[in-house]
Amino acid sequence: MKQIFSAFAFLMMMISAKNSDAQGDSQIAFNNSISTIDLLANQTDKNASGTKVICLTATQVNIDAVRHFMRFHKKISDERWFRTKDGYIANFLSKGIDTRIVYDDQGRWLYDLLVYTEDKLPVDIRHRVKSQYYDDDITEVRQYETRDKTVYIVLMKDEQSNTKVLQVSDDEIKDVTPHAKN
Repeated sequence: MKQIFSAFAFLMMMISAKNSDAQGDSQIAFNNSISTIDLLANQTDKNASGTKVICLTATQVNIDAVRHFMRFHKKISDERWFRTKDGYIANFLSKGIDTRIVYDDQGRWLYDLLVYTEDKLPVDIRHRVKSQYYDDDITEVRQYETRDKTVYIVLMKDEQSNTKVLQVSDDEIKDVTPHAKN
């Protein structure tokens, strides 16, 4: 489990760092690039890049990140901090939602990632997805929150156990499922 989280955290940091240059502060590009799709569809249990995600105490984290976390998450006291190549991640579980708060090296907040199941999905988003994909089961939801946008990545399985990845934002639902190469 630790290896899965490590690989996922590293990939998320790489994507956010790559996209922050192109879009300005604290924004994530949600496009159909293969690296994003691979990340969303497949979580590997190996850290293929060799990059380590190191567990830290709060005293080892950039003070600006800790202050931001304490200001916006006052009721959380059991968070775990991780150091990545490009910054820090605060991780905690609250009411069945796995939450990751991502910061850059200078302690600036980049985005929140909430991972949960269908029962925690907002009713309006669930209705939009299920009205188009009513026979498919929602297996996982990844909610990305930036300063000005919330994007939901909804992982689904159909009756034949085929995986589907949907990107839901504003009034748009896009199927961003990676397709097998010939």
